[in-house]
Amino acid sequence: MNALKGRGHFGREDVLLAGHPEHYSIHAGPEGVNIVETLGDYVCSFYMHPWDDAATPDVDLPTDGAAPRGRRSRMALEDGTVIGTISNEYADVPGGFEVSLSVTLPKSCGRDVIEHHLEHFAVEFRNWILTAAAEHVVPVESVGV
Repeated sequence: MNALKGRGHFGREDVLLAGHPEHYSIHAGPEGVNIVETLGDYVCSFYMHPWDDAATPDVDLPTDGAAPRGRRSRMALEDGTVIGTISNEYADVPGGFEVSLSVTLPKSCGRDVIEHHLEHFAVEFRNWILTAAAEHVVPVESVGV
């Protein structure tokens, strides 16, 4: 699970771009990581602020090793206008991990954009998980199979 926590594999631009064919550009910019991808029929460019730079900083993220470990980020336009948030929580379980993924987008986006992004999110995380798993092979006897 640590490979999915923003270090290692996911600190690599090649892995981030390969997560989805609709990732056109992911690079450092003046306001954070600039992501250019498709949302519905639209190509959009937004900045992902550093993890845990959330729109709701008064909400504590779990830090107990037994609890899910979470992280949040704001999505903003180049002018700083917040257009959404991203939240991920991870928990180790026997033989693997569980993850809860969440993205908030403005209601004005329309149902088609939201439905497309749900599919987009599922595809990219599936690809990232498979990439991390392929690069982090654990002997079968260590997972108790």
